[in-house]
Amino acid sequence: MKNCLPQLKGRLLWTMMSIMAGSIIYSCGGDETPTLSETPENKNEIMTVSPDTLYLKADGKEKGSFQVKLKKTGSFFAKAEKDWCKLNNADGSGGSAYTVSVTPEPNTQTESRTSRISFYSGECTEYAYVLQEAAEKAKEMTITPDTLYLDGVIGNKGTVTVHLMDNATYYLGETSHFGREVIEEEDGKILKIHYTVIREYNDDITIKMSVQQHGIQKFYYVCQKAKKQEVEDQYNITISPNAHDVGARGGEVFSLIDLDRKSTVTVTSDAVWCAPRNGNFENSSTQFKLYIQVYPNSKDQSRTATVTVKAGSSIQTCTITQQAGDGNLSIGGVVAKAVDLGLSVKWATHNLGASKEDEVGAYFSWGEVNPKSSYGLENYKYYNKTYATYTDLGDNISGTQYDAATIHWGDEWRMPTKDEMQEFYEKCKVEWTRVNDMNGVKITGPNGNSIFLPAGGDTSYKPSDKNDKVSIWSGTIIPNNKANAYSLSITSTFKGYGLSSRSNGAPIRPVTKSSNSEQAGSGIIEAE
Repeated sequence: MKNCLPQLKGRLLWTMMSIMAGSIIYSCGGDETPTLSETPENKNEIMTVSPDTLYLKADGKEKGSFQVKLKKTGSFFAKAEKDWCKLNNADGSGGSAYTVSVTPEPNTQTESRTSRISFYSGECTEYAYVLQEAAEKAKEMTITPDTLYLDGVIGNKGTVTVHLMDNATYYLGETSHFGREVIEEEDGKILKIHYTVIREYNDDITIKMSVQQHGIQKFYYVCQKAKKQEVEDQYNITISPNAHDVGARGGEVFSLIDLDRKSTVTVTSDAVWCAPRNGNFENSSTQFKLYIQVYPNSKDQSRTATVTVKAGSSIQTCTITQQAGDGNLSIGGVVAKAVDLGLSVKWATHNLGASKEDEVGAYFSWGEVNPKSSYGLENYKYYNKTYATYTDLGDNISGTQYDAATIHWGDEWRMPTKDEMQEFYEKCKVEWTRVNDMNGVKITGPNGNSIFLPAGGDTSYKPSDKNDKVSIWSGTIIPNNKANAYSLSITSTFKGYGLSSRSNGAPIRPVTKSSNSEQAGSGIIEAE
């Protein structure tokens, strides 16, 4: 028994050491990453991974790898925590040494990033890390010059230089106006964009161009000058007479235009009250008769307009001087005062063609500047009975040569637009009342000021019904309906804008933005 005791102690000691070693080996599979100080003699007994951290650049072009060694021949597999970290040869079996390569995606962020790599072999887990550096802060895109000027001669060239943020993909806006060649320099970070004049233009043109990179778009401009006018584009123009003196009531004058040879001629005026009746002449003659309509001047000051005649690149002018008016012309009536109702424009105290608030004034077809004895398509100036079509005067005639308020009362006055009429009836209080036996409505603005609108209806109403309706033209056409324009309509049951045939006759209540305003409202008699 004494001889057996040492053997028994040896066996017990061996058994205890084996159990302890098994416990240490089993702990390698825990969630916490073991450190060298915790298990210096046991961590490397099953699996080792090196390096513990792999450092890679932001562009994603650089690859790296981990070396995996097993104590015995066996299998393993590896898994990346982040999707941007791609592993190759991430598993293996039948050996004891393996290489796991890492291919990162480019890091476009301005902060570095990390992905943990987990390695598994049996019940053992080891961790390593991939650290990818931050991307460089994007540089600002610059374009020189921001405006390129080209002479309008075919073949003329110019260059725009673009410093991109980097050599990533970029996009250029399309153009068909110029020839364009793009040359990349410094590995695609600099663009030399060469432009060539490929066609001539009669007028200067400016084309907006763009460069886009990383979602950022910048613009520059390429301007091509008009082609140089040749000598044969010049004409000798004679206007006789080249000046007219017209009375306050206006009228029609004419001049003869003589050219040294045939050419297309255009005629324009710088004032709406002075309107050439025939503004263009085709290339069919060397002599033309130019008729100019001069509208009445209701102001107490004379006025001057310039009519310009152009043939090719040659220009001559004719001066129209009109005498001062007396403020009381028969067509336009007395020029009103402007009343501030607290709206975007000021409204006249009375209608066009009237002298006071209880007068309806004159009736006008839409776009015509003079009243008539009858109204309808048969005598509407801007209707072609042969083709049953309307002349296009534009979407809004307010303040133009087709605006009777502007023609008769001067440039400060005009017809209201549809939006101004809508503001008028939506923001103002409407009350039916009478002024000197004239039925109509008292309009009180947000600021308490008021005006009176007489009930004169329009020419589509029977005479007996006109006293029950207020109707006023706007300067705005109905969209996609050239036969009708907007008008303000107020009855005992309706307040708003409606549509009226352009050939109908209706009153006009002018508006202005002039400071010539007064406190209105005197003389209004409340209805009992």
